[in-house]
Amino acid sequence: MILNDKQIKKLCLSDKPMISPYYEKKNHSHGISFGPSSYGYDIRLGTVFKDISHVKNKWGESCTIIEPENPGRITWATHTVDSVPFIIAPNSYVLAVSMEKFNMPHNITGLVKDKSTYARLGIAVQNTVIEAGWEGYLTLEITNHSKYKVVLHPLTGIAQILFFKGEPCENPYSPTGKYQNQPNEPTPPQASAENQFKEQGGIRREGGLQDTVRNNGDGDKEKSGKR
Repeated sequence: MILNDKQIKKLCLSDKPMISPYYEKKNHSHGISFGPSSYGYDIRLGTVFKDISHVKNKWGESCTIIEPENPGRITWATHTVDSVPFIIAPNSYVLAVSMEKFNMPHNITGLVKDKSTYARLGIAVQNTVIEAGWEGYLTLEITNHSKYKVVLHPLTGIAQILFFKGEPCENPYSPTGKYQNQPNEPTPPQASAENQFKEQGGIRREGGLQDTVRNNGDGDKEKSGKR
């Protein structure tokens, strides 16, 4: 069942609020709304951003290949903008953070959706899930799909959260989960405990990646990577 504004309000005005701070009425800043909607809540953009500045492979060399199971080889640059806008470059992405802190009940899950004003300018907020039992400030993954720079205004609306209620789940987000209790700044990807010491498997130095040409059966040739 999707929650309406009255149900969300009740959960946010409780002794353990689901969203904090919570605004009971819709607000606008820089022409963009935040606060309650009919069946959701529009959260605000924080003032801290992170993007990738450098990547290394298992030999400590600079590279352009990112291995998801080894995020520790990525260097992130932090940008704090306070009262000024953040400008996201064309065809790029950045990690951001919500102004709101979440405390999800064990029978509620949230779905992160885009804001229409930004979406029509080519800005997408990746549609991730806020799991039941999770607590913390929400890390947002923001992508600029347009060919122009776009201004992101902190402290105003950036994404809409839809909340769904069901029976209390058997497996809420673990109190020791790798993204539990995120701070009020973007949290880069974290390796699971069983993967954090793994190396990059079969990926060789970039200079060792070779291209071969094969026939696809229709007379056309295409390249395929060889390791």
